[in-house]
Amino acid sequence: MIREHGNNLTESGSQAEVACRQSLASAGFAYGHTPASFHWSQLVNPRGDKSAAIEAYMELLRQEPENRSALQGLAYLYQIAGRQDQARQYRRRLFEVEASQYGVNEPALTDIVNYLLAKTGDAELPDRMPSALIQKHFDNYADYFEDHLTDQLEYCVPQLIESFLNEHIILLNTVKLLDIGCGTGLVAERLQAVVGTIDGLDISEKMLAKAKVRGIYSQLVQADFTATDASIDNDYSLIMAADALNYQGQLSPVFENVNKWLSVGGTFIFTVEKSENKNISLMSTGRFQHSPKYIDKIAAQHQFEKLHEQEVILRREQGQAVIGMLYCLKH
Repeated sequence: MIREHGNNLTESGSQAEVACRQSLASAGFAYGHTPASFHWSQLVNPRGDKSAAIEAYMELLRQEPENRSALQGLAYLYQIAGRQDQARQYRRRLFEVEASQYGVNEPALTDIVNYLLAKTGDAELPDRMPSALIQKHFDNYADYFEDHLTDQLEYCVPQLIESFLNEHIILLNTVKLLDIGCGTGLVAERLQAVVGTIDGLDISEKMLAKAKVRGIYSQLVQADFTATDASIDNDYSLIMAADALNYQGQLSPVFENVNKWLSVGGTFIFTVEKSENKNISLMSTGRFQHSPKYIDKIAAQHQFEKLHEQEVILRREQGQAVIGMLYCLKH
């Protein structure tokens, strides 16, 4: 759900960009001179002079060294020319520009760049999305998070978890629930009538502010739920991670904390996006997928008993169902 910056050559409307559009048009890319935009994907025109297009972008970069459209266009042109090292060079520069907009310092800045490179196969698979990126992304996303999920993505997770718990778990007013990666409280809101206490944990201050307005949480804690120093109670009878593990690759740190926070005999319910081939996959969306085999392995390593697994549709993106798995484990 990480939103990409636009690729259109309309970042500043500067004279340098106008000149670049004109040069691209002269190179045979007809859309280059349109007043609205020029999209780098139009460079696939086989009749266009790609060497001239490269020079047009180079000239733009000489005048505007952080122009994202130029960096992305060059990365694409070198990629299709088979010049992989140069393509990676410009992708790295592009991601350095994008990462700098989050206002973070080293080493977080390098972590974000390497994570973005991993999405394109230019770096090793990271253990997770960097925590600084998660925090910045969801702080920026908070104001339109719910509308985007419910109105555009047909988000199904709240209904799935509510239905499962009502059918399979005896929920009493004595149940103490910890909602990790709670966001704005979309899922917990559906459970407030059947559990006793609900606490929430999230890394994003602005998401927690939205959750507080709901008035359903007894306690809200801003923390990374993989952090070893998170100050959390250890007597929860139910822990829930609804669509929260998609930004974690390796799940051992999550399971270690859940082990600490759950009471004996407690229940851990969570969803993941399903990976069909690899144990862990990082998708172009920026989210991780996990295979059922990996979940079975990590659950066994942390002494959890699997009570339930179910393939589900989590949401729809661009008309396509996002397939996931719903799990219920016993501590």
